[in-house]
Amino acid sequence: MNLQDLTKEDIFKYFNEISKISRCSHREDKIADYLEQFAKTHKLVYLRDKENNLIIKRDIGSKPTVALQAHVDMVCIKTNDSIHDFSKDSISLQLNKSLLSAKNTTLGADNGIGVAYMLALLADANYEGPNLECIFTTNEEDGMTGANNLDISNLNSQYLLNLDSEEEGKLYVSSAGGVVCNLLIPIKYKLRDGYIYSVKIFGLKGGHSGLEIDKKRGNAIKQAARILNYLQEESIAFRLIEIDGGKKHNAIPEEIAMKILLKNKDQFEALDALINNCQNIFQKELRHQDPDVKVTLTYLSKGMINTLSKSTTITLIGVLNLLPDGVIKMSEEIPQLVETSANVGKVIQEKDILKITTSLRSSKDENLDSLIEMFNQLKTAFNLQFTTEYSYPGWAYDKNSVLKEIAKEVYNNLFNEKLEEIAIHAGLECGFFKNKKADLDIISFGPNINKIHTIDESVDINSVRKVYAFLNTLLNSLDS
Repeated sequence: MNLQDLTKEDIFKYFNEISKISRCSHREDKIADYLEQFAKTHKLVYLRDKENNLIIKRDIGSKPTVALQAHVDMVCIKTNDSIHDFSKDSISLQLNKSLLSAKNTTLGADNGIGVAYMLALLADANYEGPNLECIFTTNEEDGMTGANNLDISNLNSQYLLNLDSEEEGKLYVSSAGGVVCNLLIPIKYKLRDGYIYSVKIFGLKGGHSGLEIDKKRGNAIKQAARILNYLQEESIAFRLIEIDGGKKHNAIPEEIAMKILLKNKDQFEALDALINNCQNIFQKELRHQDPDVKVTLTYLSKGMINTLSKSTTITLIGVLNLLPDGVIKMSEEIPQLVETSANVGKVIQEKDILKITTSLRSSKDENLDSLIEMFNQLKTAFNLQFTTEYSYPGWAYDKNSVLKEIAKEVYNNLFNEKLEEIAIHAGLECGFFKNKKADLDIISFGPNINKIHTIDESVDINSVRKVYAFLNTLLNSLDS
């Protein structure tokens, strides 16, 4: 099968269509326009709010009503050499046997496949299931502000099917809550003369900071912090010029770039040896998780340049090395579930501020409170500013859920396979919907999507078809 044939199927036709539209987080105007026009074309009742959320309804008649939900935005990441412009260029889809991916960018199957499922159902002339309330939310990937601000007071559904999961055969029934924290370090600069070098760390796999935090992959920002600390311990007379690492708070940083200044050229050999030693250490430590990690040192030029002051650099090194990162605690109730974690996701150097962003997650509020207290202690100890960008609620397990039992029975009857209940260490919008409408019975499921939030993201075509068959059968079951 080629790509042209694949996009004749309804799901992939709509996925291809939305892949031509800009839908990065915070820039969902165009995809919202597309959905509004879709509703008008198919003569469907819809509501669009100021957040660009849409609820599109398909009324079949005197039937039960079921809500479906997916988010329209995607994590927009591209290779360093890519000229792709997410604001105007179509995602370049490519087919490799049974996997659909994108050329040099994230694919956006998270959560574009869920969006495509809903569009296919809304447009299906032969659909005979329950009435549908299809909820398209915005900015899930950077705050869940769409779901947070969505008014669902007029929602008629008793059941909600969230389509934002990435493992076929898994039924998600609970998710973590979280908060995104920022530590702000004031920058003092000093003009210095010396030899300027670039230090880069790259080749790490990265990945989703909720779904893949348990894989113990390398974090480029934390590795850079160790290099800076080693430089300090070895009494190499350096000054940090700039640092830039990480792309999203919810993505494990794959790479980082720094510029440093050496006052004396005769210390180059010591610097070079230290960098090579760090690469060897990282490769040994991460030989199973991230065997391709690289650390490079490149001479740039000699001259006068603004560098971070000694006090600013010492503060940065201390904060980055002390920040919690990775798995903090495993659940004692649910086997193999990460209960609490932290991801130092971004360090950005602005004009007068170094901004360090960390994503905290936990299925227990008291653990989040404890981590936030740690950030407050760092703030006090280093005289920093501490802010939180947003938080999102957890979605508690409901042992009395009727919907999950129906879903498991339908799946078993359809495929002769068991649907496994899963609690996820990542944020799902389900928590917002449950908080707004306590009587909603909610489940989440989806097809196999690999390496989300990376340029290697792909979706399994056969899995997409299988899950769509399950979705249709489940809706018919709920109709009866």
